[in-house]
Amino acid sequence: TNIISLAGRYEVSAKDTLREKKASLSWDIFDKGYNPKSNHDFIEIEIQSSRQIKVSYWDSITLIKSKVFKGRLKKGYFNFKRRYLIIPAIVTNLYRNRAFRIGLLPDKSLITDYNQVSLGTFYVILPYLDRKKEYAVEFKRIE
Repeated sequence: TNIISLAGRYEVSAKDTLREKKASLSWDIFDKGYNPKSNHDFIEIEIQSSRQIKVSYWDSITLIKSKVFKGRLKKGYFNFKRRYLIIPAIVTNLYRNRAFRIGLLPDKSLITDYNQVSLGTFYVILPYLDRKKEYAVEFKRIE
């Protein structure tokens, strides 16, 4: 498979027959899902260079989102550049490592592999304030 053969239009939704759930190509590529407006929504892949592809999400005739991705062809798959996200903070710490690749089946259908590892800690800080004021309090004397 060469990179030029990946160019084309593909359906946004696919049914994962092994797990009986729907997979969304827009989530895998853009990290964001879109509500399909019709059954004619599609993803279009255009080749920019040997290391760049342009992926566009179309709602029939309207462009919803488009982005150029970097990567490389390896063993018949276009491997998207890995994405890392690190958020070091007092309240939230997050690390995410994501890998995604696409290839072609013999019938020219798109096949994808998606792998994401996320690790994080979240601290819940509940505010607490206590004030006490005591004036002229009387206590009865015991005899």
